[in-house]
Amino acid sequence: MKILVTGAGGLLAHAALPVLRAAGHDVRPLTRAEADVADLQSLLAHAREYRPDWVLHLAAFTHVDQCEAEPEKAFVVNGLGPRNSSIAAAEVGAAVMALSTDYVFDGTSATPRREHDPIGPLGVYGKSKLAGERGAREVNPRHVIVRTAWLYGAGGRNFVDTIVAKARAG
Repeated sequence: MKILVTGAGGLLAHAALPVLRAAGHDVRPLTRAEADVADLQSLLAHAREYRPDWVLHLAAFTHVDQCEAEPEKAFVVNGLGPRNSSIAAAEVGAAVMALSTDYVFDGTSATPRREHDPIGPLGVYGKSKLAGERGAREVNPRHVIVRTAWLYGAGGRNFVDTIVAKARAG
């Protein structure tokens, strides 16, 4: 399978790319420098040239506090980015997987959320990610939205490393 991956310089792609390749997939990773997700024409050019079966949209502005300080950037990257990736995928007949977050919920549930639970993002990060979900759904019927929380691992800033650093600092 041919897979185009946005956000190839990020934490999730750092883990996913070797796994996809080991499974025998032909993968084309795109870093921000190679294709800014805010630039629809760039994504279209890559999709038309590569002709993927899937586009994995992993690019995101994930610094929650920074999203509050920079809401325009948050909505461009997290809202417009998944829409643009979905348009590019649809243009070549590909499916798209857009990564989202549990921040689309209001954070009050004491039980795990289900996909059809009511949404109610409280901050810019959650609102921008919800905009991205809606954009992906609107433009490509072949979409999958994955909501997750607390990504961690080698290759990027993450929750676990932050807690360990704070503990070491006292």
